Amino acid sequence: MQEKIQHQLIDYLQIFKSKLLFILGGTLLVMVLAAVYYWGIASPIYEAKTTLLNIQPKYQKIQTGATSNALTMVSLKNLIESRDLVATVRKRLGWEKSVKLDDLARCMEARLLIEEDTNIRKSYAPIIELYAQASNGKDASDLANTWARVFIERYNNLTRDVSEQNFTFLEAEYSRLDKELKDKQTRLIYAREQMTLSQKRISTLRSMMAGYLGTSGEVLSNLPNGEMVDLMRQKSIINSDNWSQVNAQPQMKVNIPPSTGMMETSHLIGYEAQLQDLEIKIKELQARQKSGDNVASELSGSIARKTELTRKLKEIGKEVTLLRTTVSQQEMQTAALEREVAALQSKYFLVAKRKEEAELEKSRLDHIMSAQQAESDDVKVAAWAVPPEKKKGPKRVLGTLSAGAGAFILFTLLAFLLNYIQEFRPQRKTA
Repeated sequence: MQEKIQHQLIDYLQIFKSKLLFILGGTLLVMVLAAVYYWGIASPIYEAKTTLLNIQPKYQKIQTGATSNALTMVSLKNLIESRDLVATVRKRLGWEKSVKLDDLARCMEARLLIEEDTNIRKSYAPIIELYAQASNGKDASDLANTWARVFIERYNNLTRDVSEQNFTFLEAEYSRLDKELKDKQTRLIYAREQMTLSQKRISTLRSMMAGYLGTSGEVLSNLPNGEMVDLMRQKSIINSDNWSQVNAQPQMKVNIPPSTGMMETSHLIGYEAQLQDLEIKIKELQARQKSGDNVASELSGSIARKTELTRKLKEIGKEVTLLRTTVSQQEMQTAALEREVAALQSKYFLVAKRKEEAELEKSRLDHIMSAQQAESDDVKVAAWAVPPEKKKGPKRVLGTLSAGAGAFILFTLLAFLLNYIQEFRPQRKTA
């Protein structure tokens, strides 16, 4: 077995030796052609690089988890390498007639720097490198820098469109909230006024029931029994001869709210006080009637007046009860309106602040676009491209040697193939 392998190797070496001139000649020919191409025909390749820094937006930043930065960077890379952007760069440089769009696209490459690459996720650095290749250093640097400027202008246009939409929305929202807030505030003022009117009406009714009014209409409250009797004597409300009977009642006080300005001033004394005075007067008249005095007519009038006062007190009591229920409901309604107004005010102030910021951002972007400045809050140029001094390619020596190595292998295989064909034909004819 080993002898057979040795014989085959010897045969291969003999074939290689017999075809060596053919192999070397073919290899040398290819190397000469490669040298002519690399040294005389192939154009030199210069590569320039512009570095962009992607800064996350200050406003309206969307948090989408750990991969949000990677998605943002990949999206920017796709935007940078879009054919529309490449066409704009070619037009800006004036290469529309001399350079094909596909050829120019192959000379432009955006690269992302990977900070972390694991099986779970891939994290990118906020840096984008724009590589541009051309036949001379100046064209390469011009291509890279123009590419960066065009991209930032395009990015500013997109940002300005978003800013204008955001400003339009905030302006409409501001107007809506302003109108709604004014309506709520008007309703709140009206509800407070209605609640105040109800409370004043309750105070008026309570004063009518239990209050004692002065000569000018003011309410007198918390008067002790003696002072109240002195006041009634001065006004000839009760018989001065019987004031001691009133004075005998222990510690009679009347608690009345302050004057509200809506009080009915047609009564000097409240209904409850009048009723008490009438009861005293009726007792006095009944005593006089028992003594033989003719006071029947006056007594019947006092009793009728007492009945009327009792009826009025019941009606006022019902109205006070109803008004208290109304005031309770008005207080709840007012409290609800106050909460709504407070919430609307907070939202109104927030929208007003964001509207002001959006207006400033819109004005700034309009100024940048009108001045044609290559800057942006989100994307900035970290380093502009400069004309490279050394060319990147072609690698002449390496290319020539690579062509020679490939030609040597190719011609070796071709030599064995030709030897096989030469041996196979006589065997076929003999058969």
